[in-house]
Amino acid sequence: MCKRWDTPELVAARTHFEQGLALDESQPRSTLDFFYGQEAGVVSLAYLSCILWFLGSPDQALRQSQEALATARALVQPHSLALVLDFAVWVHWLRGDEAAMQERVAELVTLTDQEGFAYWAVQATLWRGWILTT
Repeated sequence: MCKRWDTPELVAARTHFEQGLALDESQPRSTLDFFYGQEAGVVSLAYLSCILWFLGSPDQALRQSQEALATARALVQPHSLALVLDFAVWVHWLRGDEAAMQERVAELVTLTDQEGFAYWAVQATLWRGWILTT
């Protein structure tokens, strides 16, 4: 069940991330994205997916998460993809979709193995543990 958490902070966060996305879309991709390892627009999409869930819009949250995944995959930027995969697991967890969680976690495990991302490997391990204990 999706409980609505209409706090002023979440409403403001949604507005800020949407404004950030609009700015990001109007700018060319920069070398800073690759220097810092994560593309700002993709990160905004991922955060926005969870915010939408908490604002009581589970279908929008799922669509936003899927858009973030598609965008991150198209960028071929492993750090952005790892973050987006982790957020996608969150959205599926909130939705109670264990099968989709397992798919995203498996993808995150594969990515962390390929890229040697220790932090994201720990996140994937935590999610795998949760799935195994439920």
